[in-house]
Amino acid sequence: MSDQNSSSMPELGEYEQKRAFNIERNNAKLRSLGLISVREEEESNAIAWGRRQQSHSPKTSKRKIVKKQDGSPARRSKRLRGQAPANGEVSSRIDTPSPIQEDVQERIMECRKARLEAANAYALTCAGCTSAENAKKNPTATYNHCLMRVRTMSEKALETRIKVIERAAGKCCVIKMAIFKCCLEEEGYATLAKMAHESLERLKALLPPTDS
Repeated sequence: MSDQNSSSMPELGEYEQKRAFNIERNNAKLRSLGLISVREEEESNAIAWGRRQQSHSPKTSKRKIVKKQDGSPARRSKRLRGQAPANGEVSSRIDTPSPIQEDVQERIMECRKARLEAANAYALTCAGCTSAENAKKNPTATYNHCLMRVRTMSEKALETRIKVIERAAGKCCVIKMAIFKCCLEEEGYATLAKMAHESLERLKALLPPTDS
């Protein structure tokens, strides 16, 4: 537990303290599952306890989704789908990543490693579980399932999914939203990932961890 009683911190009321405790405990849970990075955990806790002000960046306009004549969403670029350009294609993208892109990729790799470690640790204690039980508890299996779904959904459907998870606020909504945010980041949906992150912060304050 962080040093929330430090004299340098602003005094929080009972309601704010409850929200901050929920956020801190949820962050510890998500960090153990590899769903947020160390820096994300530290920043979220600092904002919750008033040690840091939350930044309010201006809203970015959503990119218009160009649809084909048959009404289906246009295919995303080969770069976003992790494919190299075909022979003869010239990419206008600058190969040197920006500091923001490097930071996102660093967090993705950190979280991916933690997810695998959590999955392996769980596998050692779950030899007698059924496949359904394993899929429910194994963070990597759940993450991979979500990632496959994200790759088949339109941007409009992905945005709707974020809103549905937050509105439902079910028992596992914090973990669901965290997984969804990670998948959006990994697939290059920066604006939608930011939207999921903001929803996640609200849900973390609302509910304690599911195993408490």
